[in-house]
Amino acid sequence: MNSNFLTFMTSRIVPWLIFLGTVFGLNAAAPKKQTSQVSMRDGIHLATDVYGAESGVRKPVLLLRTPYDKNRSEATALRQVAAGYVAVIQDARGAFASEGHYIQSQQR
Repeated sequence: MNSNFLTFMTSRIVPWLIFLGTVFGLNAAAPKKQTSQVSMRDGIHLATDVYGAESGVRKPVLLLRTPYDKNRSEATALRQVAAGYVAVIQDARGAFASEGHYIQSQQR
């Protein structure tokens, strides 16, 4: 890219975009992520992230259990929270931060 173009963008356009986002609330704070290890009945702990939970506020909950690393699903969770849900994303047994042994296509 042309260095003059990059200079123009960073010195003139980007500050205006930040300002407009602030004025119109486009940079609203992302919901807090609460991370914990949830114990299963056999004692195995599953790594779990909870997005959008508020004390004293009742909301429907969507649970996603994934073998593909719960951290890769943050964008999905944020869309669900924006739609009014509490999003719970969990690493499958034996996958990434969860304990146990992962068996493909079978959860115990």
